[in-house]
Amino acid sequence: MPTQLNSVERETVVVLAALIWNLAGCATPTAHSQGLLSEIATQHQVFVAVQDGPFAIELVSGTVNGQAASAGYLPPYICMLQRELAIYPPGCLHRVGVHSIVLCEQLRFDDQERAAIPVWEFHTYCLDIALGVEDSRYPTHALHHDLYHIFDYFDDGLVYEDNAWAALNVPSFTYGNGGSAVRNMKNAWQLRDDLPGFVTPYAKTGVEEDKAETFAHLITNYAAVMALCQRDRVIANKVALLKAQLEQAGLGISDAFWAQLGRE
Repeated sequence: MPTQLNSVERETVVVLAALIWNLAGCATPTAHSQGLLSEIATQHQVFVAVQDGPFAIELVSGTVNGQAASAGYLPPYICMLQRELAIYPPGCLHRVGVHSIVLCEQLRFDDQERAAIPVWEFHTYCLDIALGVEDSRYPTHALHHDLYHIFDYFDDGLVYEDNAWAALNVPSFTYGNGGSAVRNMKNAWQLRDDLPGFVTPYAKTGVEEDKAETFAHLITNYAAVMALCQRDRVIANKVALLKAQLEQAGLGISDAFWAQLGRE
C-alpha cells in the first residue's frame, strides 16, 4: 500500500527530500552491480542509492525507516531490478516522478515491514533487498506492484478511489480494509484461479490493491492472467480498463508495449 503525504508534510518536502539524499548512497556495490545501477540510472533518469546505515523519516502519518543494505543480498537484487525495470520505456520512472531509488533492508512503515515504499512527494522509491527472498518471485512481484501505485497516482492523483474499476465487481462485493490489514496473510500475493473477479486474495483488500495486483501479475504472469480472462469476464474487463488507463497516461505502456515484450 502506498504512503501519501498530507498538507502539512507537503510543506516540509524540500527539507525531507534533502534528508533522504543525505542519508542514502554511501555503500559501495561490486563493479558488476555498479554497471547495472548505471544502466538503470541512464535508462530511467534516476539516482540509485545503496543505503549504508539506518535511517528514519518522520511523517505526520507515520515513520519510514530502514537499515543498511548488506553485500550478500545486493548482487542478485540489483540484477533483478535492472532486468525488470528494463521492460519499461526509457525515462518512464522519471516521468512519473521517481527521481531516486533507495536500496536498503528492514524497510518499514511504522512497525510494519514493507518490500517497497513509494513516497510521492519525495520522488523516491524505497526497496527492501532482503524481504521475501526465500521465494525469488516475491521481490519481483512487489517491485511491479508498488510501481503501479506510482503510475496510478501519476495518472489522476487518486490511488484509493476508482469508481469505474469498482463498478466492474459484482454488486454484492465490498473491498476490505486495505492491504495493511492482511499483510501477514501467507502467500496472499500469489496468482490464483479460484477467486472469481480477482487475481489474488490481496486484490480483495482495496481497489488500489486490486489494480496493483492485476498489473503486477500481468507483468510477471502475463499468459496465466490472459488465460484467466478467457473464463472470467470481470478479470477480463479489469485488464482491459487497466491497459486503457495506462495508455491514456502517456507513459508508453500500450498495446505495443505488451507486444514488444512478447507477452501478447
